[in-house]
Parts: sequence; C-alpha cells; structure tokens
Amino acid sequence: MGTLLAAGGMIFLAAYFLPTIVACCRDVPGKFWIFVFNLLFGFSGIGYLIVFLYACGPSKAQLRWQARREQLSIAADEATVWMANRARAVLQQRTLP
Repeated sequence: MGTLLAAGGMIFLAAYFLPTIVACCRDVPGKFWIFVFNLLFGFSGIGYLIVFLYACGPSKAQLRWQARREQLSIAADEATVWMANRARAVLQQRTLP
C-alpha cells in the first residue's frame, strides 16, 4: 500500500511540474520563472495552462536562429541598396558627355 501511494505521489508531482520539465528539456529562456509560477499557480487550471504554453514557446536555439536570420536579411537589404546605388552611379557616368 505504501509503495502504491509513493508511486501515485511521484506521478502526481511529475504531472504537476510537467511545464517545468518541458521548459528544462527544451531549454526555454526563463526556466526559473516557469518553475516559480508553476509552483505558485499550477494548482489553478488557468495558471497551469499559461505556464505550460510559455514552456512550449520558442527555445533559445530557435531565438538565436531567428535573430541570425534577421541579421542576414538586414545585410541582404543593405547589399541590395548598395548595388542599386552603384548601378545608378555607373549609368549616370555613362550618360554624361
């Protein structure tokens, strides 16, 4: 009976802290705050849902990739503007007498 009670308690704790476990496995920023909010507000259904949704958010690797992709996009835009300005300058030089 005691073993069954202990196993049930472990299952309950794992289910209760599932958002924290998910956040740690996915390396989500703010893992500490997810744990704190899970501990304090996880007993309410809405608190558990909010914390779980935040834990399923973008991971650090996804955020780094998104920032890198944005930097590459900005660099490509700058290169396009530079090439357009350079082509315009070359065309103006050719048309001048």
